[in-house]
Amino acid sequence: TLSRSGLLLYTTIILFSILSNNNTLYLNANINRRFFKTVSIIFIFGIFFYSMIGFLVEIVPAFQTETVADRIDQLSGKKSLVAETDQGEGGRLYLMRNYIELVLENPLGYGTGMSSNRDFYHAATHNLFLRFFIDFGILGFFTLFLFILRGIKIGLKEKNIYYLNFFSLIFLSSFFTNTLVENRTFIIALAIINVLYLKKINYENF
Repeated sequence: TLSRSGLLLYTTIILFSILSNNNTLYLNANINRRFFKTVSIIFIFGIFFYSMIGFLVEIVPAFQTETVADRIDQLSGKKSLVAETDQGEGGRLYLMRNYIELVLENPLGYGTGMSSNRDFYHAATHNLFLRFFIDFGILGFFTLFLFILRGIKIGLKEKNIYYLNFFSLIFLSSFFTNTLVENRTFIIALAIINVLYLKKINYENF
């Protein structure tokens, strides 16, 4: 649906793929050439996609909604990336401001599930950091933050491009979704990437 968060995550994956060499974080002079080549390809593809927007909207049903039309206008520069709907009632920025006010009123949290309780507030946080702050308080927020930070640290230390990419995506996704921890695909991917990491560590120690 051309969501802004989805495009950001996609760009992040591309960036890490540029920095990858045989599944390892790879930094040297060759990065400049690879980076230029990849950016050039993406730029050409972007121009092609932009020229095809009108045609794609006509043939792809998923693009024939008001929300996607707004996102296409944002990508084409016809509208600001921060839309009026983001700031209006029920929008992302509106929700963020209101939930932050609740956090400031009670930093210790309101109890499990309160971030999605419609009697408590009319819409979910759409932000995993805020969700943990609302449900579990400052302790829950720091637990989540340290979990992500440790994953990024391990990825950098081991130069493991997959581990680093995955936890970077978790960090970015946490600003846009509050349901990551219930997503079965995410949980399975997290389990697999940890098993592969532990298997590598145990093999090296052996």
